[in-house]
Amino acid sequence: MIVSDGQTVWVYAPSSQPGQVIRQDVTGRQGESGDFLAQFLDRPKERFTVTYERAERVGSRPADVLALAAKDRNAPYRTVRIWVDRQDNLVRRIEITGPAGDTRRIVLDRLRVNQPIAAASFVFRPPAGARVVDATH
Repeated sequence: MIVSDGQTVWVYAPSSQPGQVIRQDVTGRQGESGDFLAQFLDRPKERFTVTYERAERVGSRPADVLALAAKDRNAPYRTVRIWVDRQDNLVRRIEITGPAGDTRRIVLDRLRVNQPIAAASFVFRPPAGARVVDATH
């Protein structure tokens, strides 16, 4: 789970790091915006070698799969694959492979754009007993 209030980003992944919550500034490292998708979609030709791989479905939706190979050898990922919906051009799936070969898959389904969201949706309270790792600057 990733929650941001515009100043702080909370990362809670009980399946991979039980009992741990990471708190960091929204700006992230190296002045990045904290926008998860922007790290892959902002100026991709400058940061990646981009290759069209194939057409594939994400659920019932047709998509194009793009492979992004990081040009920076120090990037925190080796390759990124992005599934872009052919009908609305939204990213529907992301697959990130790290330098050690570990792979994370994120599926974005039931997307609704420009919908009102309650302010309470952007508030995160760590679970009782969780260890908070403060990665703020």
